[in-house]
Amino acid sequence: MQQQVPRTSYVLPPDFIADASRRLGIAALTMGGLFLLTILFAPTLEAVGHPLTRLQVTLEVLGLVVSTGVYLLSRGHFRPQLLLNIGLVYEVFIAFCVAVSENVPSVGLDPELVWVSAVCVVIVVFPSLVPATPWKTLGTALVAASMGPLAFYLTRTPEEAALAPWRVVFAFASNYVFALVAMTTSALICRLAADVREARELGSYRLEEKLGEGGMGEVWRASHRLLTRPAAIKLIQPAVLSTDPGEAEEIIRRFEREAQATAQLLSPHTVTVYDFGVAADGTFYYVMELLQGTNLETMVSRFGPVPEERAIFLLLQMCLSLEEAHGRGLVHRDIKPANVLACRLGTQVDFVKVLDFGLVKVPSDGVGEMGLTVPHVICGTPAFMSPEQSRGDPVDARSDLYSLGCVAYWLLTGEPVFQADTPVKMLLAHSGETPQPPSRKAAQTIGPELEAVILACLEKRPENRPAGVQELSRRLAACAVPSLWDPERARAWWDQHLPADAGSPTPAEPTLLFATQPH
Repeated sequence: MQQQVPRTSYVLPPDFIADASRRLGIAALTMGGLFLLTILFAPTLEAVGHPLTRLQVTLEVLGLVVSTGVYLLSRGHFRPQLLLNIGLVYEVFIAFCVAVSENVPSVGLDPELVWVSAVCVVIVVFPSLVPATPWKTLGTALVAASMGPLAFYLTRTPEEAALAPWRVVFAFASNYVFALVAMTTSALICRLAADVREARELGSYRLEEKLGEGGMGEVWRASHRLLTRPAAIKLIQPAVLSTDPGEAEEIIRRFEREAQATAQLLSPHTVTVYDFGVAADGTFYYVMELLQGTNLETMVSRFGPVPEERAIFLLLQMCLSLEEAHGRGLVHRDIKPANVLACRLGTQVDFVKVLDFGLVKVPSDGVGEMGLTVPHVICGTPAFMSPEQSRGDPVDARSDLYSLGCVAYWLLTGEPVFQADTPVKMLLAHSGETPQPPSRKAAQTIGPELEAVILACLEKRPENRPAGVQELSRRLAACAVPSLWDPERARAWWDQHLPADAGSPTPAEPTLLFATQPH
């Protein structure tokens, strides 16, 4: 059972650690640049009477190599926490290099004077770059502070170092004072991190990593505090709702509509909603299953169009999701490749999940259609929008069939049905232009039966399209294809292109709203 982490444990959120890893890489790159500049300007320093000693040159070269190594590690696939531990060792190394540079005889440090070393800067700055628990920070800072006296004794002759010990301690006391300051800074950072952890708790879930964001909200990876079940949380922050009251009301209505509509659906090919609510700070959120895979837009963009047998395999699963939705009187109104995920689910691959029901039309209850209340606003994605939807006319389930035809077109050709440089031109194309058969654009052969089904879905008049999802499914299943897309072929594709350890949760692109001006 997963227990809630107490504040005193100073556990940093994963994204804090990841950000710190990136900062460490930037710091290492900066330090490496300084080491390189010192090496390059060594002849100039010698010409003006400040030559580098052999020890200094050795440390400058070693510093360049070590800094480059830390930077490369930060760019690799090291665990962030392990990289931060390496960063603590790097802090001590940098402190030693700085201390040696300050204590070489040519600089002429007089240990009898009270003197603030640049090592103090290293000690104070590193806790913000490499956050750790206060005690770990203190231990590292004390070791770094000791690099001052160590460098002093290493760089001086016995005669030069023959001072009373208390004078040496007094000269380097500031290093140890700043080590205590570093511990205080670390404690403050950890406390702020604990506050962030608490602020990120929504109901029984804890936010862990941001997966994506749009104009209206964010999607986070989350975990249940008691169950070992990962989830994705879609939320709208109160700041988004503090603009225009009418717009805020519509955003909330759409958000609730999406959660409630999706929660009604039980098809395994529709994303599952676990929870919905409002946090204490006014954040609206709903919790859904976390899916590992890629949306169809990204899949085709990265790997190219799919063969027709695979397109049919994916489309039939989409039909199963829409069949249940249409049976309940729901019209999705935003079917597009970015809202359809091909994912791993248990031992299955190429398993389709339809999501983002934010624009869903629900059955009329006598009051009127639950649609957008803002005038002259067309909701949806123009490249995949039916003619009637683009005109703002009433829509039914056949509008989703048109969008499904657009998705099929994309899967087979890698291109939208129409090309346009503005949303308005795209809407006009869907309303009035005749689409080219996909076989003219595709690099692969497309059977006449499948092409006929796609073009039937793309008919301008809804009555000329398939009567419903069931009819479309029957026509797709009856299409002759060269070979079947079976589980073995699907698994081979996924193992080659998206192996299990490389797949990542993929939130859908946020739906766009295109405002049109009345003429």
